[in-house]
Amino acid sequence: MIINNKTEQEKRDIIVNEIDKSMFVEAGAGAGKSTLIVARIINQLKSGIEPCELVAITFTNAATHELKERIVKAALKEKKKTDL
Repeated sequence: MIINNKTEQEKRDIIVNEIDKSMFVEAGAGAGKSTLIVARIINQLKSGIEPCELVAITFTNAATHELKERIVKAALKEKKKTDL
C-alpha cells in the first residue's frame, strides 16, 4: 500500500489503524516507527489477531529486542486497562 499523497498524520493513522493490510514502514532514526508499529500490533491483538499470525521485521538484533520489550510493555498496560 503506497500512501505518499497523505499528510504525515494521515499516514500515521493508516499505519496504526488499517490492521488488515500489510505495511512496510521506512523512515529515518527518531521518526517514530517503533511507536507506530507497537500501536499497530496492539490494535491487531485487540481485534483478535493471534500473536502467531503477526510478523515484524527489524534490521538489527538490538532493534528486535527493543521492539519486543515495547510490545510486551504495551500489551501488559492494555491488559491492566481491561482488567479494571
